[in-house]
Amino acid sequence: MTELQQHQELCRQFSTLLSYPEQGVREVAAECVADLQHISPEASASLEDFVRFLEANEMSQIEESFTGTFDLQSLSPLCWLSALWRKPATHHVHDQTTGTLQRVRLCLRQ
Repeated sequence: MTELQQHQELCRQFSTLLSYPEQGVREVAAECVADLQHISPEASASLEDFVRFLEANEMSQIEESFTGTFDLQSLSPLCWLSALWRKPATHHVHDQTTGTLQRVRLCLRQ
């Protein structure tokens, strides 16, 4: 496999890992760690934490974690507008797991 093909395969793997979790995500994550080891051992080691998370949790918990991480509706539209303008924004988001409000500060840096 050429270097270009290796990078393309890693991109496909990361695409799977960043998509809504489905059966097989654990295997893809483990493959990604192995493939990444040849390119960046440090990045591979960091991804191992994610693999351990996947192995330690049921699919329903993985799905809930994904949704909580990427659910754009949980943040107000003002927060995203502020991020687009590169200004810090602080908002309160309801944490469904604890039933409390959490302060979220969002700021994109150039």
